[in-house]
Amino acid sequence: ALPVIFGVKKYADALWKVVEERDINVNLRHNLIEVKPDSKEAVFQHLDTQEIVTKPYDMLHITPPMETPAVLKSNQELTNDLGFLDVNKETLQHTRYPNIFGIGDCTSIPTSKTAAAVAAELGILRRNLGAAMQGEDLTA
Repeated sequence: ALPVIFGVKKYADALWKVVEERDINVNLRHNLIEVKPDSKEAVFQHLDTQEIVTKPYDMLHITPPMETPAVLKSNQELTNDLGFLDVNKETLQHTRYPNIFGIGDCTSIPTSKTAAAVAAELGILRRNLGAAMQGEDLTA
C-alpha cells in the first residue's frame, strides 16, 4: 500500500483536487480487515502502526493489496526480491529467461496496477513477443 492516492503524480494531483472539492475522507496505508454492513463500519489495520481502527462509512471504496500469486512469488528464479516477475521495464522480457514475458499486476515494472496500465503494456508485449518469435531485436 503506497502512501499516495495514485502512483502517477499527474493523476494523483487531479484526484486530490476531487477529494478536496467533495470533502472525501481518504485513509492511506490502511488494510481492510472486516466490513460490518449492519452498522456500516469498516475495520482496518494501519500498516505503519499496526493499530486496529474502526471507521463508519456511507460509501466504501477499497483497493485490494497488490501481490503476485503464491505460485509465482515462491519461485525465486523468476521473481525479484518483492516476489514480482522480474522483467525489463522497457521490453517486458524476463531479465534472465528470454522466452518469458510478463504483463500486468504480477510484473516488477514501476507502473500502477490498473487495467489502464495493462492496456498500455499490451502493445509493447505484442510487438516484443512477435519480434522474439521471429528472432528479431526487441524494441521499447
